Amino acid sequence: MCQLSGSRIWLLISVMGVFIARLAAQELPVFDLYLHDNTLLNPAFRGRENCRVISLADHHQWLGIKDAPNTQVLNAYGRFYLPHGSTDTWHGLGIRLCRDVNGAYQHMNLGGTYAFHVRLPGKGKTALSMGIEAMARQYILDQTGFGNIDYDPVIGGNRINAVSPAFNLGIALYHPGFYAGITVADLLPPLANVTSAEPVYKGRHYFLTAGQKINSRSDVFIFEPSMVIKMNESLHKQIDIGINISYRQKFWFGLSYRHNLDRFPGRSLSLIPFAGYRHGNFQASYAFLSGFNPLTFQSYGSHELMLSWRLCRKEMHALPCPVYDKKKR
Repeated sequence: MCQLSGSRIWLLISVMGVFIARLAAQELPVFDLYLHDNTLLNPAFRGRENCRVISLADHHQWLGIKDAPNTQVLNAYGRFYLPHGSTDTWHGLGIRLCRDVNGAYQHMNLGGTYAFHVRLPGKGKTALSMGIEAMARQYILDQTGFGNIDYDPVIGGNRINAVSPAFNLGIALYHPGFYAGITVADLLPPLANVTSAEPVYKGRHYFLTAGQKINSRSDVFIFEPSMVIKMNESLHKQIDIGINISYRQKFWFGLSYRHNLDRFPGRSLSLIPFAGYRHGNFQASYAFLSGFNPLTFQSYGSHELMLSWRLCRKEMHALPCPVYDKKKR
C-alpha cells in the first residue's frame, strides 16, 4: 500500500525522535483520543484528509474528586483547494475553542489554524504540510470561593482576568499508510497572566507524533500502532505508545500505555483503553484512563468522550477518507 518501506518509515520516526530529544517544553492539557483526531496535537494535520470535520471532546480527570481538572474542546476544520489551482497543493483551515479548568484556575483559548499541504514529487500520495495556529488565551483565577482571606494580603477575593496571544507551529509528513509530525506550542512568552505582576515564561512545548496503518489482507481489520513523545523545558519526558484496531472502519478499539521517562527506566503512569463506533457521517469515541498512583485509586478514573461529524469527498488525487471508503463498499 505504501511506497515507503516499513523500515524507512520507522527510520524517519527515529530521526525525528532524536531531533525532538534536543528540545524542551512544558505540559499542555492531555487528550487521550488523539488517535482519532491528530489535529488536537498538531495544526499541520488540518486538511490531511479531504473532509470537513466538526468535533466536540469532553475530558474529565479523577471523576468523583471535587474541583478535579476537566477540559472541553470544540474543533472544526477542513481541506480547501484554490480555484484553478494545482491538485498537488491544498490548504487546511480550522477554528478551535478550548476550555481548561483546574480548581479555581482556568483558561480559555479561541484560535484559528492555517495549514499548507504539498504532494512530494515522485512520492505518489506522500505529502508534506506546515500549519500555524494563532490563539487568544484568557486566564482566569476565581478567588471568590477561597473563604476567610482577611489575613492574606496576596489574595483579594475577586475574579482576576488576563488575556494574552499564543501561537503553535506544526510540521507533518504523511501518506495514507503512515504519518509523523512535530509540534512546537507556545512559541512566544505570554504578555499577561493572573498569578504574578510579571508574566513567567516556562518555555515552549514540544510533541512528536508518529503512526502507521497496516491493513489485513481482506481489509476487514486495520491495525494502527502509534506513539506520542512529550517534553517540557525542564526536560521532563513522557511517551504514549498505543494500538488502534478497526473493524470494517465501523467499529474500533485499542489500548494506549503512558510512561514517564524522566529517569531511566522511568515509571508507568497509566493505561488508556478506548473504543468507538461510526454510523454514516457521525462517530463517537470513548477513552478511560486508569492510572498507577494513589489519587487515581481514590477516584473513578479519568474519562474522555468525543463526538464528531465528518463530511468527506472523493476527487482526483485526493487522499482516501474512511467515510467515503465505507460508502463505496
